[in-house]
Amino acid sequence: MKKDNPVFSTLSEAAAGVKDFFKKNAEDHRREEILLKKEDDIIRAAAALNEAGVMDERIVELLCKYWKLRPDDARTLMVRGKRHHFS
Repeated sequence: MKKDNPVFSTLSEAAAGVKDFFKKNAEDHRREEILLKKEDDIIRAAAALNEAGVMDERIVELLCKYWKLRPDDARTLMVRGKRHHFS
């Protein structure tokens, strides 16, 4: 097939579209994995601070400072850390 053929051109565009779709899907999946890992790390830190006897408000301050969280989000993750038992 000649490259200036309209059918070839249409097929090439369709193949590029499919490739872009899968690439974007893989990137979205990777971003989600990173966010879940980050959330798990924050929950573990909150659990460790709680186990060390750090007061709740100080835990919230530290989570906000080091992970740039909003206070409400830090409190939510702190509560999840208290409920979670790590071995």
